[in-house]
Amino acid sequence: MTHATRLRSLFVIVGSMLLAVAEIQAQSFSYSTPLLARRAAVIGEVLVERNGDSLDVTYVVTDSNWFITKTYLHVSPTANGFPVNGLGVPDIQNFDHKTDHNNVFFYKYDNIDVTGMTYTYVSANANVTEQTKCTIDTADINAVVPTGTVFMLLSQTIDPVYFNMLIYDYSGNLLFYDYFFGNCVDLTNPIYEGVYYFPKLLSSYSGDTAALNCLVDRPENLDLINYIINQPFDTIYGAKGPEIQAAIWTIIDNDVPINGAFGLYWDQSIVDKVVADAKAKGEYYIPPCDGYFAVLVDQGCLDAIANNTTPNISVQQSIMWLPVSKVPAAYDYSYGECANAWGVGKKFTNAGWGQFFEAK
Repeated sequence: MTHATRLRSLFVIVGSMLLAVAEIQAQSFSYSTPLLARRAAVIGEVLVERNGDSLDVTYVVTDSNWFITKTYLHVSPTANGFPVNGLGVPDIQNFDHKTDHNNVFFYKYDNIDVTGMTYTYVSANANVTEQTKCTIDTADINAVVPTGTVFMLLSQTIDPVYFNMLIYDYSGNLLFYDYFFGNCVDLTNPIYEGVYYFPKLLSSYSGDTAALNCLVDRPENLDLINYIINQPFDTIYGAKGPEIQAAIWTIIDNDVPINGAFGLYWDQSIVDKVVADAKAKGEYYIPPCDGYFAVLVDQGCLDAIANNTTPNISVQQSIMWLPVSKVPAAYDYSYGECANAWGVGKKFTNAGWGQFFEAK
């Protein structure tokens, strides 16, 4: 064998080795591209991971306002290996992988066989829906508040709110299986920790004007109270439990709260800001689905009205913060129109905005 022949053989061997190494490297990678909805909204990403002859493709929605309802996926060894119609638009119904989902944020197609594929082209499509604000029906809120006598036990916490409340129904079952934040709405009467009380409950959105007028001095401001308990005043103004309690007293009671009179001290400048904000923005306020609504905890008005007697209130009237999430019948999520989403890459054709990309 001549020297030249030996060199040519060596080059062939080295070249084959380099090609084999390059192919191994090409078959092990992690690649991601944005998941784009409505042509403009980046709502997450499509992650492609290849390990030899196995491919995983994961749809990840990072924007909590969006959900996936269906996915379509096709993997090809070439850029022109995707199902398309006569106009060159991707025919997603003929994609190799299709799955229906129930409003998910994450879905993974795993262990896709890509044996023999030197190159990895992917087209990832999803049907997505955008969450909008939910609608709360105050009639439903009113209806879920128990009407009978309940048991109440509270502890004074001062911060982040004045009370923690445990409310039981008359059979001794913990109402909604949770404890609740609470506040005073009465500056006249006392209330004590560790004592069982037997109040009745009334929604702050009730239309029973006689009961509301008996329960609080200024029932027309109950919407402002609902506004206050749903605002992040701790981060906006640095308000803590004492400032929130003082603001509630200021808005709902005819008496002026005296700083320190109940062993509770607050920053009056913060209280003033909370009150001003509530008066400016709280009229006709309805809580959000992830918020709270105030339930009045009555110590005698409802019984007196029912018995046509004069109320004899000797225990402080209060409110509990009932999470809207505890009453699913009181709200309903709504969704926008179903939108298309694609893993960002190259458009198939100008006839649409369907896309594919090379993962590498």
